[in-house]
Amino acid sequence: MKGFLFGLVIGVIAVPVIFFCYFYLGLAPVATDSPSMPFERYLARVALRARIDREMPKGDPPMQATDENLIGGAKIYMQSCIGCHGKMDEKPDPFAKGLFPHPPRLLSSTRTIKVPPGAIYWVVTNGVRLSAMPSFRDMLTDQERWQVSLMLANAQKLPDAAQGLVK
Repeated sequence: MKGFLFGLVIGVIAVPVIFFCYFYLGLAPVATDSPSMPFERYLARVALRARIDREMPKGDPPMQATDENLIGGAKIYMQSCIGCHGKMDEKPDPFAKGLFPHPPRLLSSTRTIKVPPGAIYWVVTNGVRLSAMPSFRDMLTDQERWQVSLMLANAQKLPDAAQGLVK
């Protein structure tokens, strides 16, 4: 029993000390071109999904995916999102390669976003910590944030006028 308790105490003390030293001694990869830390992507993805699931607006969006709203969302995307996320089927600007994590390509004619508009709205509104995704809460109106969210959620079925903007 003494051996078990000794091992438990050492484990409870040693693990946090090793963890602290890893960061304090500058061993953690912090440059944008460094590889991910063990479990970094997994833990960040789990935490982000859980937070979005808990806080995103539930139910139907407060506006419909009308041609007018989708075109409005495409205009906002072209003003605020294109540099990092790119146009339809095109790569983002070269500076986006220097971001970590790399921003996802949001518009693709072959891949559908399987995320509800409420989750997209949450990300647009709140941003994502420790990434280059800013909060647009103070930069876009609530209506504009919903428009771009609806446009991204419906990217595969955009009206011609909206599609022409993002291609």
